[in-house]
Amino acid sequence: MLSPGYEVCLKPDPRARAILLALVAVSGATGLLIIAALRPAAMPGAAMVAVWVAAVWMQYCRLQKGFGKLAALQLNDLGVVTVVDHANGRQQANLRTGSRILPAVAWFRLAMPEGGHLTELMLASSQSERDWRRLQVLWRLGNTFIGAVRLN
Repeated sequence: MLSPGYEVCLKPDPRARAILLALVAVSGATGLLIIAALRPAAMPGAAMVAVWVAAVWMQYCRLQKGFGKLAALQLNDLGVVTVVDHANGRQQANLRTGSRILPAVAWFRLAMPEGGHLTELMLASSQSERDWRRLQVLWRLGNTFIGAVRLN
């Protein structure tokens, strides 16, 4: 059993955020290539391109807005996930389905109380070894602690 107050505070990494934004750009370009490969007629093709570009742009803006809201992410042994903003304000969040912790990277999908969603990619190399190990322990406890309430 963990000692009371077992928690971890993770700081976002600008490199990981750049990777995430690059992945949005690559997926956008890939989608355009797929549309081109389908060779739709002129009007439907233009509509598909417009819808796809708008969807990718919305995702990009959503990520940028989320990056502005998250200065740190705290997780504790009671299953509480807290988003710390740049003014040191704190707000509880819920992990969404699809969040993953791997040996070298962590992918967090968070639902905020006001209805917004945040996505954050964190690299083990940008965290202290102690914090990354604590995150691994908390994640392995699974539904007992972190992520007990998951939103889709």
